[in-house]
Amino acid sequence: MLSKRKTLFAVLGHAESRQKLLFWALFALLISLFFWSLSVGAFPLQIRQLFQATQNGDIARTVFLDLRLSRILSVFFVGASLAVSGVGMQALFRNPLADPFLSGISSGVAAGTLGSIVLFPLLSSKLIPLVGLFFGILTVFCVYVLFSLKKVHSYALLL
Repeated sequence: MLSKRKTLFAVLGHAESRQKLLFWALFALLISLFFWSLSVGAFPLQIRQLFQATQNGDIARTVFLDLRLSRILSVFFVGASLAVSGVGMQALFRNPLADPFLSGISSGVAAGTLGSIVLFPLLSSKLIPLVGLFFGILTVFCVYVLFSLKKVHSYALLL
């Protein structure tokens, strides 16, 4: 019996070390892709030029700070926000399969946006995404309330 426990703990420890190894490997890949994407483009920059570009006032500094760094940081934050919103939706509906397409939220956003374009053609183009956001939040509220009233099991929520 004692040998089985040792084996079980060894397997659990091995799985944990594999997860740590995977995390650090993906983190190293993220850092290397970060520097690679800073140096690749129509105006090629070498890694040492990247560090010198922050001190000089030439075109390399403009390309580095205004174009590439802002693009990479926006991609990072948009991806992180999409991941957090997906986890939040799965937690809200208590369903690991929940996403905006299955629950009808994307259809609510599309209907609200299309309706605002058709019914209010003079509406500013800056307000149309806000109308879509409003209809998306309204759709989340409606779906959540409807399924809360029916007391549907969390795994059957999307069926």
